[in-house]
Amino acid sequence: MSNGNRQLGSIPPETIAVAVNRTMMYLAVLTVTVIFFVASFQPRPVLLPAMSSLLTICAFAAALFALVRVQPFNAPFLTFWDLAAVWLFVAIGLGMLADPEAIKAYHASVLDASSPAGSETAAAEQPVPTPQAGASATPPAPPPAAPATN
Repeated sequence: MSNGNRQLGSIPPETIAVAVNRTMMYLAVLTVTVIFFVASFQPRPVLLPAMSSLLTICAFAAALFALVRVQPFNAPFLTFWDLAAVWLFVAIGLGMLADPEAIKAYHASVLDASSPAGSETAAAEQPVPTPQAGASATPPAPPPAAPATN
């Protein structure tokens, strides 16, 4: 049962805990970096909410992974439960930093720019023409077509 010059049981638990903690911290930093990169393609007003949403999804995924792997809550090293808690804490903080008025203004500008007739609300506010008293509700018939000549 030798692994090179070391026995498998000869590695102290503190060394294993340090290695696991280092790996989990690398994973946390790498995930936040990738999320920031992906969210950076969003416009400025929705950058923080986008990062918050992505981190929340990652937190739930880490919690589900920890649940499936049956990791203990009180382990002497970092687990996926700890990662989920940190990511959820950061996601809530980013969500609190977002400006709701800037988000509303951005969404209103996107809706205005995407509708062909300007604003959808402006089209909805236009009055519907009503027929005059005594006028028929049906449109007038088109004039008869002229006969074709050869």
